[in-house]
Parts: sequence; structure tokens; C-alpha cells
Amino acid sequence: MVTATKRTDRVQDVPLSISTLSSDQLANANLSSLSGVQNMVPNLRFAAVTGTPQVFVRGVGGGGRNVGFDPRVGVYVDGVYMGNPASLDAVTVGIEQVEVLRGPQGFLFGAATDAGAINIVTRSPSDVLSADASVAYGRWNDVRLQAHVNVPLADKIYADLSVVRRTRDGYALNTVTGGHPNDVDDYGFRGKLRFAPTGDFTFDLAGDFAQSVTHALVDSRLTDVFGLTASDTPYLTLGQPVNDLDSRKSGGVSATANYTGAEVRFTSVTAYRVSTRHWIADADHYPADYVSVDYYDKYHTFSQELTLATIDPARSFRYLVGLYYANNNNSSDRALIFGDDVTDLGFAVEQNVVQPKIDSNTFSGYASIDYDFVPGLTLDLGGRLQYEYKVFVGSQTALSDLNMASFANFRGTTSELHFMPTASLTYKPSENATLYVKYARGVKSGGYNADFVYNTDPDGLPYSYRPETVDSYEAGVKSSLMGHLLTANLALFLNDFRDYQLFQYRTVNGVTTISLTNAGKVRTYGAELEVNANPTPDLALSFNLSRLVASYVAFPDGGGVGVDYDGNRLEYAPKWNVMARADYTHDVDAFRGSYVLAGVDYSYRSNAYGDASNSSAYLMSAANLLGAKIGIGARDTGSVDWRLSLSGENLLNSKAMTNISQDGFGVLIGFRETPRRWLAKFEVKY
Repeated sequence: MVTATKRTDRVQDVPLSISTLSSDQLANANLSSLSGVQNMVPNLRFAAVTGTPQVFVRGVGGGGRNVGFDPRVGVYVDGVYMGNPASLDAVTVGIEQVEVLRGPQGFLFGAATDAGAINIVTRSPSDVLSADASVAYGRWNDVRLQAHVNVPLADKIYADLSVVRRTRDGYALNTVTGGHPNDVDDYGFRGKLRFAPTGDFTFDLAGDFAQSVTHALVDSRLTDVFGLTASDTPYLTLGQPVNDLDSRKSGGVSATANYTGAEVRFTSVTAYRVSTRHWIADADHYPADYVSVDYYDKYHTFSQELTLATIDPARSFRYLVGLYYANNNNSSDRALIFGDDVTDLGFAVEQNVVQPKIDSNTFSGYASIDYDFVPGLTLDLGGRLQYEYKVFVGSQTALSDLNMASFANFRGTTSELHFMPTASLTYKPSENATLYVKYARGVKSGGYNADFVYNTDPDGLPYSYRPETVDSYEAGVKSSLMGHLLTANLALFLNDFRDYQLFQYRTVNGVTTISLTNAGKVRTYGAELEVNANPTPDLALSFNLSRLVASYVAFPDGGGVGVDYDGNRLEYAPKWNVMARADYTHDVDAFRGSYVLAGVDYSYRSNAYGDASNSSAYLMSAANLLGAKIGIGARDTGSVDWRLSLSGENLLNSKAMTNISQDGFGVLIGFRETPRRWLAKFEVKY
């Protein structure tokens, strides 16, 4: 079942390209953060571009470099937006299901979802006492602890609580400090209290918090800088006098009321979320103290949503209506610091500070109708009308050696009204087959570039960028065969983007500048195949295949005046993705309830570029990733179920780049696949 459609529907009945991952699937894959799902879902990719977490769906993503540039893929928890960069690669805690929706989701979620959306469904409290816990240990002193309990507190009052903790040493080497960056220090909790006084009314009060700390924004320097030659040795961080810091915190509270009547369900969701990100990084990647950055970003969001929907799927006419309001208050304090050794380069010891603040208010209403012309043939029409008003206020101190501008209390405003329609026609020749065609429009709001400003920018002031729109066309077939032992879903899609927003680093006369522009037209098209099979009760098989073509149809002056990028491939858009998995369990007759398990998984990602220039320096080679798992356990014994397993990841020890981007003085940096590793895990469930 899927809830991201703001109803509860079977995945196979929804005219939408959507993948779901259960809590058991997430636990079986040993996922500790959201980015791990990329190897289980077609055309989904996570990348830390210059240290900033970014999500790509069907070759389109990015955003989030600063507080004024929203991501293209919205991340939601129980329908509440948490898609800022501090939350994109969230710690997985208390999760029941992850739903990945591909293609623009403007009707369901509004702007900032024109590539797709990820909806995290958390566990709901119940009247059954239950608990589970796990402890794991792996390579580089990787320690993982998890616990969950569901408790009936009183008549009609239930509580659910989950906690996680993970620490791991780093595997890279900083040759200057001798330290080992790429460490992990994560923890989080999620709690939910449910009051269910009657069978048709529930009230949930939920809260969560997560923190993630690492001391690396990069594990490889790929080009020379100031005569210091780049190393061919992977995971060797040359030339950094300090280890980078990336500290992210995210938390929030929500109140959800559900009333189910005879024919309709009414839902109210009130939420408040806060996220912060503090990152300190060396910007030149040279042993001397030349240039570093110190950023602190804050995101505050309040939202209120009201939804009314029919609940009887047998009705020939069904509807959904809703109202939504959100206030986002984002701010940043960013410093570009010239250290004591910078005088060796002829620069003065000084720093540039930019302090942008953005306050936005969003009002929207949405509605859809489903009409069955005849049994099995359904027309769905929907739309969302959204008004957004943004106020940008910012100041910047000058850094004359880099031609940076100086301004104080600059104020700019944007006001946008958008209509995001959707239409689909669904035909079900039987209960086991669904055919559909779908159209949807998505929007990514415009705004101001809340980053460093140069005198080469218009008037030496923060410049605005226009809204981005996408028209999406999709056709698909969903089928269940052999008594639901086999499901096979195929989707074909085409997306046309206009005024595509693009963040770029550009180097002019040896100085790296930051640019946020509207690139022009972008087109993506391709196909996705998902197959799941259970040929025997002991064996589960899955296979995903995706083909993607993503390119700039028109990008004049993309590399500077007179340098067009027309026809170039989009960044982080591999043409092929392949994923296969097999899980086998077998009961041991000699011991009541005992079983053995084994599993193997494989994923392939073809090459891709890390920059719109498609320069060979940004080419990331193909990645082949292999994992395996063995274990033993006991279940259905009438007491505690348990499982002990040993798993390995990246067994082929792929060192393929996962991202390549530019930093100060034009130096190229990036991350590689995490090296070969193992994990031993013990789980208990009551």
C-alpha cells in the first residue's frame, strides 16, 4: 500500500511511477541513512556535490547549495516537508516504509518537487506490545545500535519510540594531519503518541531529532594545485591542514488528526521543523593555510495542511480536496577566510562574509476527481494553485582580491502564482493489470542567489533567477501474475524543462566564481522496468532496469560568452542503471522455528559527468557494486525471534567516483564509492 497520494492505495493500482521499500527491506540492506535506497530504486541517485547532499531522479536534481536554492526532489516525513540539504540524507529511524515517486509531483506536494518526491512513512502506535533491537559491528570500528518499542499506555492511548546510534572511524588519510576523515557519528530518535477514542478518530503527536557529524566533505583531490601534484591513490586527501567538518541537525514536531466518516476522510496535519548545517572546509586543498570556508545554515518551517477525500474505491466518482500553508524562514552566515599563509600568493589576510535571510509564505489549494466511465476505465483530473511570496534580505563584506562586491541590507522580493495540473487515463482489463497514460506539470520557484556575490554580477548585487517549469508525459503498465507471485511494472517517460535552474562554478583568470542561472531547455526521456518475484516461499527475487537520456536542448553561453552547452548531458545522469537481488531463507527441520538465510545483490551504474561542460576531467566511470549476506535465525517460536547475519558490501572493491566538483582556484575534488566492508549483525524481536 502507498500513502504518498494522500490516500491509501495499492501500488499496482496507482497511475504513477512509484517504488516502495518496507522496513524489513531497509533492515535487510543494513541501511543507516536515506541515501542507501539509491541502489534499490530505478533512476534514483544521491550525491554530495562539494559536500552538499543532493538527490537526482531521472537525471534531474541538485539544488540546496545555499538557503535560497531549493532542491528539485522533495523529501517528506508522513507528508511533512523536510527537503532542505540538512535533511536530505536523513538518518533512518522509526521508518515503516519509504515511497519514491518519480516525475513531477506538483499536484500532490507543490513546488520544489519537479523531479520527484520521497515520502518517509513512520511507524504508527498500536494496541499490541512489541519491541525489537539490533546491534552490529563492522569494518573501521563501525558500531550500530537500534531499538524500538510499541507500548499501550492506557485504554485507547499508545506510544511508539525508536532510537538509533552509529559511530565509525574514517577510512581516508589526511597526509598533512595524519587524521582519518570520512568518519561517521550519527544518532537519532523518533516518537509518536496516538490517541484513538473511537474507531473513526485518531490523533497522533509525533517528534523526532537526528544529528549526523563527519569530518570529510571530500576524500580525493583530482587535479594539481600550486605545483602540488594530485595523487592517483584513492582515499588519499592531500594538502589539507585541517580535516573538514560537516555537522547536520534536523528535528520537528507534528500533530495529525484523522476522522473517517461513512464516505469521506478528513485529515489535518500541523508541523514545525528546524534544521541546521555547519560546515568548515579547506577550499584550496594545499598544505598551507590559504583559503577556507565556514558556513552555518538554518531552516525553520511551519506548515498546515487540510485534506478531505472519499474513501470508497467502488464509487464511480471520487474526489480529493486540500488546502496548504507553509512559512519558511531560512538564514545563513557564510565566511570565506584568507588564512595567514595567503600572503605568499600576494593576497591580504582578510575574510568575506555574506549573511542572507529568506522568508517565504506559500498558500495553495488542490483538488482532483476520479471518474469511472465504465468499470475499469478511469479518468483522473487534478490541479494545484499555488501562490508564493519571498523576501530576501542580505549583506556582504568585500573581498577585494577576489573582486567580491560589498553591500548592506539589500532587499528583494519575488511573487509567483502557478497552476500545476495533472491528468491521467487508467484502464484495468483485470484486477491484475493496470495500463495508464499521464500528464503532469511541475514548478520550481524562482528567487535570489543567497551566496557570494561578485562585482561581475549585475550591479554587484544578489541577482534573481526565474522559475523553472516542466511538462511531463508518462505511460505505464503494471501487472501481477501467477497469483501475485510475480509483479512487473514498466514506465516510459518524457520530461521537458524550461528555464532550467543551474548552479555552476566558473573559473575566470584563475579565480573561481559561483553562478546560479537559468540554463534554458532540458529534455529527459527513458524507460524503467521493475520486476519482483517469489517463485517459492523461500526465495525472493527482484530486478530493476532503467534507461535514461538527459541532455541540455539549449544552453547558450553555458561555459561563458560564446561557449554553448547545447546537446551536453546533464550532470549525474547515467544512461543505464541495473539492480538485481536474491534473498533465500530455508527452515531447518531439526530445530523448531530455526532457519538459514543467504542473499546476494548487484548494481551497475554507467558513467556520468559531474559538470555541464562534459569535460573529460568530470567524467565518472561506471560502477559495479556487489554485496552478499549469510545468517541464521529463529522465528514463530512463541517467544523472542532472533537473527544473526554477516554481510559484505562493495565486494568487488569498486573505487568509482560518486561525484566530482570544482572548488577554490579551480581544483577538482570528489568522493569515491566506500571501499569493501563487512558487517556482523544480531537482531531480536518480541
